[in-house]
Amino acid sequence: MIEKKFTEHIDPISKYLNVVEKIEPIRKSGVVVSVVGNVIYSQGPPDSKVGEILEVERGNDKGYLPCVLVGFKDQLYTLMPLGDTQEIFPKAFVFSSGRKITLNAGEELMGRVLNGLGKPIDGKGLLITKEERSSEPKSLNPLDRPPITQILETGVRAIDGMLTVGRGQRVGIFSGSGVGKSSLLGMIARYTNADVNVVALIGERGREVNEFLNVELGKEALQKSVIFVSTSDSSKMEQVSCAHLACSAAEYFRDLGKSVNLYMDSLTRYAEALRELSIGEPVVTKGYASSVFTKMARLVERAGTAYNGGSITGFYTVLTDAEDDMDDIVADKVRGFIDGHIVLSRKLAEKSHYPAIDVPASLSRLMQKIVNEDHYMHSSLVRELISKYKSSEDIILLNAYARGADPKIDMAIDKKEMIDEFLIQRIEQKATFRETTSRLAEILRSQSKSDDDY
Repeated sequence: MIEKKFTEHIDPISKYLNVVEKIEPIRKSGVVVSVVGNVIYSQGPPDSKVGEILEVERGNDKGYLPCVLVGFKDQLYTLMPLGDTQEIFPKAFVFSSGRKITLNAGEELMGRVLNGLGKPIDGKGLLITKEERSSEPKSLNPLDRPPITQILETGVRAIDGMLTVGRGQRVGIFSGSGVGKSSLLGMIARYTNADVNVVALIGERGREVNEFLNVELGKEALQKSVIFVSTSDSSKMEQVSCAHLACSAAEYFRDLGKSVNLYMDSLTRYAEALRELSIGEPVVTKGYASSVFTKMARLVERAGTAYNGGSITGFYTVLTDAEDDMDDIVADKVRGFIDGHIVLSRKLAEKSHYPAIDVPASLSRLMQKIVNEDHYMHSSLVRELISKYKSSEDIILLNAYARGADPKIDMAIDKKEMIDEFLIQRIEQKATFRETTSRLAEILRSQSKSDDDY
């Protein structure tokens, strides 16, 4: 070791020469032709590629505005800014950078809060890692994905008991605003047995970011989490980038063989951002171009299993326009991409039933394949009782139901209180998987009330 150290030739200038070799002595440039809303059109620079970051000159010595080239026709380029278009002026210079949006990937990501461009915003200093990852997905052979066989524990009784999720599954959480989507994501992130949480807050109100981090997620869960934030006032290009970089971070940890939970809040705002980026494309429905749904499918497909034992389990929130509006175009398309859906009900939330999961309307497509027969049978019977009570609730509350007319409704009335106690769970309460399955079986083992009790 010592002999090698002294005989080894060390060139201290070589690292600087490598940097100089990469410098482009002549920067390719173009000029701004027009600015329409949040879209910049430029003539050149030549040989630029879609996805490349271009720098647009600002007036009054304000520096340069980074933009992403999203399309072109002949030599007319369509640029989406990564900031405010103020101070952009006619014939302003546009320079090519040769760079794309990338993420500094490494274990150093744990516990950090980043913006939609992968830059730290938590005041903990620079993020310096050994690896850099593209925001765009790698093509993955579907045969390289093993079947999902392992259960993911979420710590939420309503999910673990009635809608069991497998590691590598993609699940949609559908609801209107203010029904508890973020609180449910926070509960799962707190109590899951996954190794890493990756959270993407897309188009969120700025006020809610700190609330999510400090109240719903908590300091302990933050230590094993990576948070990407792109608030509602950020550019649409940054909101799209936020989702892509979150997937890149999740893929990095999956490649290390870790179990990763990816939370995206919300997929609807991601689709809306893509709609604004699809300027000039033919509209298919409700202002959405066909490329929007193609990109949504590619985003969701980045979650899944790998043969090295790693997995990405995706939880994607979807905003519905009105109560029970599952026919919204985004909601309808997302259901075709995912492996299950959890529907949150405003009616349950109004009754302070949290998490407000509508069990009969929700489904995990993989539950039957990953749980034992007893668990599946118990959950199916409880689901049937909930559905029976729900369909007959009006006549029950009006005392118009005659006991004995339907044994299943009788049983549903008797078990209603126990079922509600099982499904309702405070955010600070954790439920183990064993406790959940035990309580689920206890609901069915308990005796029903006799006619003398009424």
